[in-house]
Amino acid sequence: MTALENELLEAPFTENEVREAVFSSYAEGAPGPDGFSFLFHQVFWDLIKVDLMNLIGVFEQGDLNLDRLNYAMITLIPKEPEAKVLKKFRPISLINCSFKIFFKLLNNIMVRVADRLVASNQTAFIKGRFILEIVVAAHEIIHEVHKRKQEGVVLKLDYEKAYDRVSWSFLEEMLETRGFGGRWRGWL
Repeated sequence: MTALENELLEAPFTENEVREAVFSSYAEGAPGPDGFSFLFHQVFWDLIKVDLMNLIGVFEQGDLNLDRLNYAMITLIPKEPEAKVLKKFRPISLINCSFKIFFKLLNNIMVRVADRLVASNQTAFIKGRFILEIVVAAHEIIHEVHKRKQEGVVLKLDYEKAYDRVSWSFLEEMLETRGFGGRWRGWL
């Protein structure tokens, strides 16, 4: 992480950054437990922007009581008409819109450096990279090994539950090693 990148990531959010986060989000998505959607924030932007900026300022300073905002409603959406068994439903979690705004703000500034920090062979979850690229690469490798009549082992790992097992101390150490400032480590 360069000093300039770190300065960019550590800077307080501007009103323009918050406005872009609000207005670039899907307006008609389902509201969370707070009852607000992005549509509300977009329509009433001029009326609520000062209060929203104050909320974000308290969040940035680490003084926001997240327990009062960090809750969600979980609901099941049927994957097909007349679904009757649990596996035919998809769970979704509806979180408060203020949290969605926090995440969008953090995402919008993190994407500025993510491409440089994340290895080029990481093909998912980075703008401009596609998860299916790895499938094509695996196919080409297996084809080449077979064509050369070489022996090999193919190992397929299932990362379905990977995010359930996050090591927060590891993430904090990685942020520190990469040169991220205290603002980011303080949010873990």
